[in-house]
Amino acid sequence: MRILLPAALTLLLLGCDSPAPPAPPASQTSFDTTTSVKELMGWMIDPSARALWASTGSEETAEGTRDFAPTTDEEWTRLRSHAVTVLESGNLLMLPGRARDQNDWTKLSRAMTDTARTVLEAIEAKDTEALFATGGDLYQTCTDCHALYLIPAGPSQ
Repeated sequence: MRILLPAALTLLLLGCDSPAPPAPPASQTSFDTTTSVKELMGWMIDPSARALWASTGSEETAEGTRDFAPTTDEEWTRLRSHAVTVLESGNLLMLPGRARDQNDWTKLSRAMTDTARTVLEAIEAKDTEALFATGGDLYQTCTDCHALYLIPAGPSQ
């Protein structure tokens, strides 16, 4: 009995460390994509991106220079959440049912995810200069996509 109990506990503990079964192939996975791209932009991506962009820089006021850089752990944590929201939203935009095409749309969605990753790295390092620079890169990534998919083409010249 003394030998069986430790052996049973060992087997039980080893079983808890076994790897999770592999995820089914994407073709067998269904996603709920009823939230539209417009809603994702309005409810998740845009508010989070704007919070990132508003987190750096400064302005001159009558009282002096006002700096927007985060200074507390709480402020950095809030920015981290915004960066991860933008990062993961790029993945949401590439899901079947949302992706407009497999060329520019996918490339630009991936660019948003990759650029948000660099913003997150700046936040993790608490590097306000890098946050400012990578925030500018994120702005350009968004602008590039909007130029193709949001802003209607002007009259031909």
